[in-house]
Amino acid sequence: MYGGLAFLPAGFPPIEGALFYDVGVAWDDASTVKWHRDAGDDPLNVRTPSQTFGAGARMNVFGIMILRVDYSIPQERSAFKGYWTLSLGPAF
Repeated sequence: MYGGLAFLPAGFPPIEGALFYDVGVAWDDASTVKWHRDAGDDPLNVRTPSQTFGAGARMNVFGIMILRVDYSIPQERSAFKGYWTLSLGPAF
């Protein structure tokens, strides 16, 4: 048994999961950083942080690679509900 994961088959690979929140902003010497952009602010010169939250899982496949699956929901792009990402790489 795997503790509380007795419902998984015995040969099922180990899985790690996480919930995340991410915030970031990119700017240069010519731009200003604000938490909220005013109505008349130029989006190229006044930069605001982008925020995303989501969930991710990592699974060791055959002991040779880590399969990564993430679902993220951007907060500033209301037209997009979310993004799925599937990749190979290091764990969290």
